[in-house]
Order: sequence, then C-alpha cells, then structure tokens
Amino acid sequence: MEFYRLAEEYLEEKRKKLWEEWGIDPVPDEPLRRVPVTFGVINVWVYGMNTWGDLFNSRQKLALITFTEKVRLAYKKMLEEGYDKDYAKAVVSYLGLALGRLADYSSTLTVWENNRDTIAHTYSRQALPMIWDYIEANTIGSSSGNWLSGINWILSVLSHLTQIPPVEVEE
Repeated sequence: MEFYRLAEEYLEEKRKKLWEEWGIDPVPDEPLRRVPVTFGVINVWVYGMNTWGDLFNSRQKLALITFTEKVRLAYKKMLEEGYDKDYAKAVVSYLGLALGRLADYSSTLTVWENNRDTIAHTYSRQALPMIWDYIEANTIGSSSGNWLSGINWILSVLSHLTQIPPVEVEE
C-alpha cells in the first residue's frame, strides 16, 4: 500500500508537470457514455468510473503517461539529431500503436486468461463491464502485457505487411 500511495503522489506531480508542458491533461478525462440500457455493456459508471481515466489505477496511469512522455521525447530527439520529419512521424506512430496496446493490457478491467496463463486485454469487445478480480501487468517486466511485447507485436505485423507483394492497378 505504501508504494501505491507513492505512485498516487508521483502521478499528481507528473500530471501537473505534463499538463503545464502539453496544455492538456495527460490522463483522459472524457466522460464514459451513460445510457440506461448499457448494463452488461458499459456498467462501470455504476461503480464510480465516470471518465476514461477512471479505468486505470494510479500506477497504471503513471506508467501510461510516462511512456507517452517518452514517445513524445523520442520524436523531439529524432528531429534534433537530423532525422527526416516523416521518418520520425512514422517511428512515433508505431510507438503510439505499442502505447495503445499497453493501455489495452494496463487497466483495471483486465482479467487473467487462465487457459494461456496471460493477461486478457481490456478492449476485446464493445463492452466495458465491471471486473471484480483484475490482474495488473508489469509494464517494464517480462510478463504478458508489457511494453516490449507491444513493440514486438508491432514489429511482427510490420514484418508481415512488408511481405505483401505490390498490387498493380489496371486502368
């Protein structure tokens, strides 16, 4: 609990710093849609989760905004080192996709997939039901749902996509 409280404190410090630097709140504060017929689809608001940011605990938010900050810094660093702007955009776009995967595996709505001994991701269907017993990924460790597994997934997809032969268009 002590480390959790420390994460809460550091999250608020980092959140304020990034808010001043970026001009926006780094934790998503958009409201979750409240529709009475969404029980079983999106019912987390019944339990006090009213914004997208509420779907993550303090450690998860801290990890996600830290990775976001580093992706933004990578873009800036590539430009400073003379990389082509379009190349830098492409690289950070792929890093952004990995960040999206990290968010998918780093919420309070993930569950343990016991038939594969891995974390099941949050956004596997068009629903956000309340989860009473969630698993928390170690984003920098070697468990499922970590940053490096997201990077490796993106690299695997890119590798497959580059193997597709070009299509010739007949006019």
